[in-house]
Amino acid sequence: MPFSRLRTILKVLSGALHDLGHVALVFGVALLGLVVAVYVIHGGRAEAFSTVGQSLLTTLLLLPRAHFQYLHNERGEFGGFFGIAWLWATGIILGLAMVKMMVAVVVNLYLEVNSSAPAMSPVWRDAWNMSAETRRKV
Repeated sequence: MPFSRLRTILKVLSGALHDLGHVALVFGVALLGLVVAVYVIHGGRAEAFSTVGQSLLTTLLLLPRAHFQYLHNERGEFGGFFGIAWLWATGIILGLAMVKMMVAVVVNLYLEVNSSAPAMSPVWRDAWNMSAETRRKV
């Protein structure tokens, strides 16, 4: 059966959308909580957190660690221990925990779909068969 692995992947992704919606909701609530907390605590002292919108933008830039070093130095000056703790909590809670939850959802669904699927040939055999069919047609 050609493209059986692709069908498996598409079944996994379509089935995971529902569960990933719940993960996105948890992510949004955690993000909003951290954004409001940093705005209330440090909004008047730092340009990066002066408004809720600016706090949201800065927090989103922290996720890929784009602003981390700059804010680590700045937060240490006026935020002290709690400023640095907020930075690390943002990275740990939003970064690692949410990615871990998303991977767990996708892997669980993949195992479920893969166990119910018939035995599949290896990818290289599928590629060889497809190329052989194409050569026969030409």
